[in-house]
Amino acid sequence: MFNKERFKEYLESLNLNNKDFIIVAGGSLLLQNVKDTTEDIDLYVNNKAFNELNRLFEIKKSNKPYPNHYVVNDNLEVVLKDNLEEIDYVLIDGYKCSTLEYEYEWKKKQNRLKDKEILKQLEKKLKNN
Repeated sequence: MFNKERFKEYLESLNLNNKDFIIVAGGSLLLQNVKDTTEDIDLYVNNKAFNELNRLFEIKKSNKPYPNHYVVNDNLEVVLKDNLEEIDYVLIDGYKCSTLEYEYEWKKKQNRLKDKEILKQLEKKLKNN
């Protein structure tokens, strides 16, 4: 489980260039004060970051039904993206984080039971912005 401080410490320990990844899912919601903690770290990464992580860890293709989805370790999952620029993001503390709108649309499309409560929170937050 990661709070903001531990989340940022873990990211820094990876020594990735901030322009080579975008924080998505729970981490993005954590850094944007929608959640207090997140179970793990999910990143969209370019080839450079993927190769760096693969050098440090034994990355494995995940069994999740998402294209180019990999498990780095128990704390980190990544999706290899050809073009990070196609993802809407905001800068939070120097990190690229997927926008709340992006997260809302993604979670809504997935229609997972575990996301029902966070979808309500995102709807409320987006209406207030």
